[in-house]
Amino acid sequence: MEVIWNLSAIHDLQKIHSYIKDYSEHYAAKVVDDILDASQSLANFPRQGRIVPGSPRPETREIAVYSYRIIYRVHEKTLRILVLVHSRRDFDPKGL
Repeated sequence: MEVIWNLSAIHDLQKIHSYIKDYSEHYAAKVVDDILDASQSLANFPRQGRIVPGSPRPETREIAVYSYRIIYRVHEKTLRILVLVHSRRDFDPKGL
């Protein structure tokens, strides 16, 4: 299964890196690498994440990496990374 990142998710990843690198460039790179590795693991196990609570679409799922939620949608032949959300941030999945 092909993993495709929405532009908004790419921007989220860039913002995460930018924020963390102010404290530690090494840790910022590690967090980004771990998020990318986790997203690629979804290609083999797309239903490993739980259905996003409150989502009207059961194909919208999430996995957690550190304190970030990778929210994605499973399609027939592709998996789309929609957004990355910090677990403490209020997030309404109905707009996805």
